Amino acid sequence: MFTKRILIILGLGLLLALASCSVDEGPTSIESGSGLPSPVNPPAKIFNSDVNINNFIVGFDGRTLVDGNTVFTWTVGGTGVEPALSHFMVQLPECAPEPLSFSPTNSVSINTNPNTGIYGVEWHLNVEADDSIGRQYSITFPGTVPLGEVYSSVISGNETGVGIIPGPCQGYEISGRVFVDANENGQRDPDEESGIANVIIELIDSTGHVSTMATDQYGDYSFRKLSGTFTVNLLLVGYPAYFNEDLAASFDVTTILTREATVPPDSPNNDFGFSPQAQEIIIDLETGVLISMVSRSSSGKVNFVLPHTMVGETVCTMGQLCWDS
Repeated sequence: MFTKRILIILGLGLLLALASCSVDEGPTSIESGSGLPSPVNPPAKIFNSDVNINNFIVGFDGRTLVDGNTVFTWTVGGTGVEPALSHFMVQLPECAPEPLSFSPTNSVSINTNPNTGIYGVEWHLNVEADDSIGRQYSITFPGTVPLGEVYSSVISGNETGVGIIPGPCQGYEISGRVFVDANENGQRDPDEESGIANVIIELIDSTGHVSTMATDQYGDYSFRKLSGTFTVNLLLVGYPAYFNEDLAASFDVTTILTREATVPPDSPNNDFGFSPQAQEIIIDLETGVLISMVSRSSSGKVNFVLPHTMVGETVCTMGQLCWDS
């Protein structure tokens, strides 16, 4: 089980609650899986990320942080259409550092493909057309490299196919914040209103392909896409391992929950605001559904902890919901 906590300060200076509600915990995973985000590197979950390139399915297996390095992993499998794959290539964009390593380590090189003009890591290893399980490939970079989009090529027989797949850092940002709209004006006041962590945001392209990202400890999210017009969506149902359904239960929506974003250029400030339903939370406190847990520092500030986030310290005023940020 995990705990989600909300801090409410009510009239007469009475600190009522650091509310805790327990729900079933989803499995913790890397960016391609489900579960709660870590404090520093929230996961991105990619739905329907398989791309058919030249009759081979290129699937994104995820982005993982290992010992301070970033590993991107893909699996390429056949669809039953001959001939076999002979080359698989992943672009190395200018935003990415030089790779530390690759897997598989045999029959691999870094070059510019003369047919596509793509500069990247190229494997000269066969994948049979009827091999639906396929072969896994990975590239490890030093440091933290964000998720973006890159070009990939597949050669089978005399045909070369090119597609766009999830990969390191490249693309224009579609970003925003899920925030506590304390004054209910439908706009984020950066210096006064904090973010809400562990909320899934959907990004839908023109073909209906859905990518999702969990907000980090500051309530922020960011997708990177090469180009196009996208729908940015926040659903209040369907993600029980995250905070979406809790927003529906304990908050009122103060902004629209569906936005449109076009890149290039970058598309920032795609924000979603929520105001706490104070009376509902008070009832839950009185009935024992929520448990009050809070302390003050020597300076009089309120200290509290949000699970899977940092320890926070903030000043709460009467009637304000305070969130770690």
